[in-house]
Amino acid sequence: MEELIILYESLDFQNVTSYAQSGNLIFNVSEKIKDLPNIIEKEIKQVFSLPVAVLVRTSIEPATNN
Repeated sequence: MEELIILYESLDFQNVTSYAQSGNLIFNVSEKIKDLPNIIEKEIKQVFSLPVAVLVRTSIEPATNN
């Protein structure tokens, strides 16, 4: 999990913390970034050689059970 936090911090995200060792991270960005999930997916694939799907929610979006 620490390596994932370091990766997010390298993308200039602030206050990066993990949530329940699930691979979910909570972080802040200083401005709205277009295609944020794609940026994170590409970086994870490059650094860890893992193709993953990334979902980003804002703090005001409700959680869903889907």
